[in-house]
Amino acid sequence: MALYDLIDQAITRNTRNGVIDHSRTRKTASMLVRNDDDAISEAIEFAVTKLIHDRATRAMRQTTKGGSDQRQASFFGDNLREFYACDNEQKVIKNVKLLTRMEFKRILTLREKQVSDDMKHLEAMRIAYREFEPIWDQYPDKLFGEVEKIYLERESAA
Repeated sequence: MALYDLIDQAITRNTRNGVIDHSRTRKTASMLVRNDDDAISEAIEFAVTKLIHDRATRAMRQTTKGGSDQRQASFFGDNLREFYACDNEQKVIKNVKLLTRMEFKRILTLREKQVSDDMKHLEAMRIAYREFEPIWDQYPDKLFGEVEKIYLERESAA
């Protein structure tokens, strides 16, 4: 079975009242993966890929903090990063000084989309908070879902 399907099963088995028990989910997922050869291979590939990315990123960050490979000042100072992921999956990480125009434009486009998506999400959260704030003022211990229900009931009654 696919690794993500096993992870989904583990999450489902260890979710109670909307709360995921991370520790139990990890144990359940580990047991499910150990019993599936395809999932073991997929997990190894995933772990190795993530570790390579994490270690490469750490090594690049250490280079920028000092040592024999001291970072040279850029015309833009510290406003640009020294390294950028060149794709959504962060499979290629390159020194900014080695980027082509096309790569730089691609990274710019990726960052613009990330920021735009984050701003849309932030605005949705602000709107929800603003709309629910009077109810939370009245019932400060209510959960988001309970406040949402009260809000919807009030809206439909109006």
